[in-house]
Amino acid sequence: MKQQGLKMKDIATIGIFGAILYVVTMLIGAVTGMEMTIYMFSCSFVALFSAPFYMLIMAKVHKKGAVLMTCAIVGVLWALFGGVFVLLWMLILGIVGEVIASKTQYQNYKALTVTFVLYVAAYYLGALAPLYYYSSYYYTHGYSEEATQGLINAAHTTAAYVAVPVMLVVSVLAAFIAKKMLRKHFEKAGLV
Repeated sequence: MKQQGLKMKDIATIGIFGAILYVVTMLIGAVTGMEMTIYMFSCSFVALFSAPFYMLIMAKVHKKGAVLMTCAIVGVLWALFGGVFVLLWMLILGIVGEVIASKTQYQNYKALTVTFVLYVAAYYLGALAPLYYYSSYYYTHGYSEEATQGLINAAHTTAAYVAVPVMLVVSVLAAFIAKKMLRKHFEKAGLV
């Protein structure tokens, strides 16, 4: 099966749903950020609420470039508002996801699930993981010193360490649920 390149309609679909994915991450971050321990699980909530939009992009635009472009759009929007690490990780893991999806010509649902897990992991590595590898970065975001210290302290709790495997499991389950929700789109794309 020979794939065609991305068309304007595909780029518009990725752009619209990429913007929605960004809004989902922002809203979830704002809501979960009210309680530091719950914030450590924000990536699980992002996975749960992002999966239908991400998987819809993959069902509608199952062509080379869709994974990387989706990650790039979300990353650029984050970077515009100070989330430079999100952009960095979205590009790195977006490239990895693109290679995986392209190897199966975007026709393997399991491969697309892996790309979604990478998408969520990129968000985690860019938004939450800097608490471990560059905690002073959070002091530059305009949060109070007390709020920043609360985030750093929460990152070193048992809940924070449990949050990563929970995020990975929720990401896979969310992709599965999204597939069930979007069954007609996946059947039409030949991805069932």
